[in-house]
Amino acid sequence: MPYIPQQPLREKLDPIIEELVDTIVSVIDDDMDLLLGVLNYTITRIVLRPFLIMVGKIRYAMSPKVRGVLLDVQSEIYDRLIRDYEDTKVKENGDVPEFVAFRMASGLQQSKEGGWF
Repeated sequence: MPYIPQQPLREKLDPIIEELVDTIVSVIDDDMDLLLGVLNYTITRIVLRPFLIMVGKIRYAMSPKVRGVLLDVQSEIYDRLIRDYEDTKVKENGDVPEFVAFRMASGLQQSKEGGWF
């Protein structure tokens, strides 16, 4: 989870992050492909730069730590935002038949709200 103490870290980091995001938005000119490239570049630098400063060279121990952080970020975004969006769209448009078949074969039941239990 991306939760750090409110003080002093967030008080120091949030204004810098907000300025960086505002700068990114101002230079991409509503170009979604450019945004994706800029995010990739920015995230890569933010992830690698502290290791370069603190360690100075590539070490095996970095790999699982870096991957773990990035996977945690991905999971948090999916769990907190995308899953709700997908669940809403399943309710609106219906589920993929194979998902329904696998869930039914596994003994899961669909609730009135569209979720499975």
